[in-house]
Parts: sequence; C-alpha cells; structure tokens
Amino acid sequence: MTYPVLDFQVPSSSTGEVYEVVLSRTDNNLTMTCTCPAGTKGMHCKHRLSILLCDFSDVESGDTDREGDIKEMLSGSDVEAAWEEVFKFEEELTALKKKMSAAKKRLGKALND
Repeated sequence: MTYPVLDFQVPSSSTGEVYEVVLSRTDNNLTMTCTCPAGTKGMHCKHRLSILLCDFSDVESGDTDREGDIKEMLSGSDVEAAWEEVFKFEEELTALKKKMSAAKKRLGKALND
C-alpha cells in the first residue's frame, strides 16, 4: 500500500515560531518529524501528539483535511502499540490522581478531628 506524506505547519504557543510536522509511512514504519526543539532531539512533542489525535486547532496550515489518512497510517504501524500504551497509562494516571485527591481529603479531615 502507498501512503501519502502529510505536512503541517504549527506555530509555537510561546514564541510564535512555526514548526513543520511531517508524517509518512513505509510498510509498517510510521515516521513523524517536528522541527520544534523537543522534536529535533528525538523526544515526543505536543505538536506531533496533537496531529496524531487529529486535533488541528493549533495547525496554521497543512493537510488538515486528511484525518482519515492519519488514522489509516497509524493503524497497524509500529507506532500504534506505543501510542496505545501511552493512553493506557494516561487513563491509569488520571484514576490514581483522583484516588490521591480523595485520600488527601480524608487525611485532612482526620487531622482536623
């Protein structure tokens, strides 16, 4: 299967500098690059994550009409399992934060008795 190369321009929320995010896939290898400081260091960045989520609210220009292509490119790729793992842990973290908040409230109440 042949996949398109998708290109997005995303401005920095702090400096206004415009970063380029490029999404491509060959076989099962999905690659996303971003010219932001985190992206150029090989770390995950919010620009790439928002595009994988098909959240184009911060995209200045680019292939914002290609949501179906993004989902198709992610499906069955080498990135998909890692992507799912991140969201699994995000859900667990959210649940733990709620439990911690409730425990702190109980502690505060117990300390005031």
